[in-house]
Amino acid sequence: MNNTNNYPLTFSDKEYKALAELIFIRSGIHFGDSRKDLLKSRLDPILRRLNLNSYDDYLNLLKLNTSEYLIGEMINEVSTSHTLFFRHKKQFDFFRKDALKKIIASKISFNNQELNIWCTASSTGEEPYSIAISLIEELGFNNNWSINLLATDLSTKSIETAKSGNYHSEQIKNIDPIIINKYFDKKYELNNSFYSIKEIIKCFVSFKRLNLITDKLDFEKKFDFIFCRNVFIYFAYSEQHALELKLINALDKGGYLFLGGSESLSIENSCFMKHLGQSIYQKL
Repeated sequence: MNNTNNYPLTFSDKEYKALAELIFIRSGIHFGDSRKDLLKSRLDPILRRLNLNSYDDYLNLLKLNTSEYLIGEMINEVSTSHTLFFRHKKQFDFFRKDALKKIIASKISFNNQELNIWCTASSTGEEPYSIAISLIEELGFNNNWSINLLATDLSTKSIETAKSGNYHSEQIKNIDPIIINKYFDKKYELNNSFYSIKEIIKCFVSFKRLNLITDKLDFEKKFDFIFCRNVFIYFAYSEQHALELKLINALDKGGYLFLGGSESLSIENSCFMKHLGQSIYQKL
């Protein structure tokens, strides 16, 4: 029997537990007891597209399917998060007006004009492009700095959206019109308008798929800034603790770590960092 858009899909605790365990094994993302409705809302559209009548059918399909496509599609849906340009404005103000100036002054004193920045969960690109714009606003287009801005995410779907650099008007409504005019081009397609990040900003950002939990984080150079905002909420404590150590190890001495507004480092790992307030840390 084929499914329809109005066909009710039940989701038992047993099915939830099985899917949550599979997602955890493949991505490190933790779905606790209180997130059943969230997971269902993310996966229901997949079941309807596949014309499946139940989550039991979906689980069987995942077990029988030998390709990675269905697993990848599931991970894409559960790892995609809502984001905004210049989200947490106070953090961006601190980044540009305080932290960036201090890092630049320190680098110049050592005759070093290279900035290394990592956006760990870039989603659909709003955060790394906000970082790039902030850098250009401070340094100007014609500067002598070598800027390496790495943007990673677990979702291949989100990365492709980020690479396109295309956003509808609702997604940029909170950006200063002056910034929009400087860094976005308004385009039209099939009677619809959208805004596209200028190529001169795109070229600053390198996108890469990365699993923060299961992949080895092996970088050639330490980072001056790491943005890992609203990421810890997806992981159990043990995975969060391990990720914190990875981030601290990847950060250069004196470098800055930006977390989500409600996030903080564990007590065990905070001894390596100075808390500056607003979920911002500096490596000692």
